[in-house]
Amino acid sequence: AIMERNGNALANSARRLEVVRNCISYVFENKMLEAKKLFPAVLRAMKGRAARNCLTQELNLHVQQNRAVLDHQQFDFIIRMMNCCLQDCTAVDEHGIAAALLPLVTAFCRKLSPGITQFAYSCVQDHV
Repeated sequence: AIMERNGNALANSARRLEVVRNCISYVFENKMLEAKKLFPAVLRAMKGRAARNCLTQELNLHVQQNRAVLDHQQFDFIIRMMNCCLQDCTAVDEHGIAAALLPLVTAFCRKLSPGITQFAYSCVQDHV
């Protein structure tokens, strides 16, 4: 029974991480309808440390691919995920997940108008 419970927990965790990865991929592929369908599950998954860590890793991959300038809808999705991630962070996560988000919030941005760029940090800076 214990082995079965542990197997189910691992399968559930793997599914949650896959949902996070898929949603982020959909956002960057501009498949916003698909991302919107997965979004509630992603927000629920952010309760777990593994999903928060997965978020930072996946976003870091997209920054490395020079995909940091987003359109308005993409930016809103990424900001909502970052805010949820930071909201669910504990003191233990402060030096891991929150620290991993710091370079990301200075990389992701959107163009508001010619010459005006909004970076993600302006939308997540109110977290402790």
